[in-house]
Amino acid sequence: MVATVCRPTDAAAFDSYAARHLGPEHALHRTEHAENDYPLLPVRTGEDVRVWVGPPESPQPPWPTRRLRLEPVTAAARRAV
Repeated sequence: MVATVCRPTDAAAFDSYAARHLGPEHALHRTEHAENDYPLLPVRTGEDVRVWVGPPESPQPPWPTRRLRLEPVTAAARRAV
């Protein structure tokens, strides 16, 4: 699985990209543009970010991205916690 973090410059263009390239095997998350009613939570305002998790075959979007590969957790790693 790969997590991709993207800061699109055009929300409508991103929605079009997502409709064409992201399917039901992807989990897509978007910035919540609501007021932070819990001041202890560090929230950045004025940013629009999309994050999706899914198969690594997703095409690279035309906006700057950062891809993070998620490795499986082994039994030894679970015992170490």
